Amino acid sequence: MEKELIKQKFLVYAITIILSILILTLVLELWRADLGTPLTYDGDTLFNSMTVKGMMENGWYLYNPFVGAPFGQFLPDFPMADNINFLILKIISLFVKNYAIVLNLFFILTFPLTAVTFVSFFSRAKSYFSGGILYDTFNNTDCSMDVV
Repeated sequence: MEKELIKQKFLVYAITIILSILILTLVLELWRADLGTPLTYDGDTLFNSMTVKGMMENGWYLYNPFVGAPFGQFLPDFPMADNINFLILKIISLFVKNYAIVLNLFFILTFPLTAVTFVSFFSRAKSYFSGGILYDTFNNTDCSMDVV
């Protein structure tokens, strides 16, 4: 009985990961993307590119002697709560040496991780609220959260 439950959960998570990557690929047209360059150059991408490249070249993102002349960039006073994200980026950078590929793989990886977290939370909560959110999202034109 326990093995069947584990197989069933594994199947649910595998389908969630596959569907999220498939939808992401279709929406972003990833077959046309060059992962060697950042997927976008607006918003926080320039700052994130700088921190990821600095992390890869200097060990961590907090100090970068290559920018912020004459003393380098020192980020401990800059408020960021992204240590887990930078840890994941550091792990990816151990295998990939191009900062843009690291940044793009992290971006792509966040979608299946978010989907798995969503499914895990609502399966543990034993709630049908997630279905209500999806129904409300796709059927309300004013995007109000009136599911109670």
